[in-house]
Amino acid sequence: MALDASFVELEYGGGANEPDYWASQSYAKAKETVAEIRNTAKTAYQRHQISNAIENFKTAVHILRKCQLKNDAEQKEQEETLIAVYTSLAVCYNSWHTPEAAFNSVNEIRRLCDINQNAKVLYQEGKALLKLGD
Repeated sequence: MALDASFVELEYGGGANEPDYWASQSYAKAKETVAEIRNTAKTAYQRHQISNAIENFKTAVHILRKCQLKNDAEQKEQEETLIAVYTSLAVCYNSWHTPEAAFNSVNEIRRLCDINQNAKVLYQEGKALLKLGD
């Protein structure tokens, strides 16, 4: 099954000329929206609608990256949520047989934390590397 190149990129697919609503929104508002989007993405993944799950997780990343943070506590929570979303993206990409994109997701996690303390992330990285070696 071939994958459209737009699914391999980790960036949000919004149009270049669209004003970014989330750039002016609080983390509290973004957090609620991201929770709903993640639930939708998880449901899509469970129904084997991997491309829909990927798009939803990418939207969640975009919202988290753009929203306004008030303090260090929000930043820490944002980073933890980003780690969870990027981990879910790695799982989706490995399921979709796009190890390059899975590896990119792992690299985003690596920027946020020490992945050596996260077995699930290490497993997804290993899975991607094995597929790349085929």
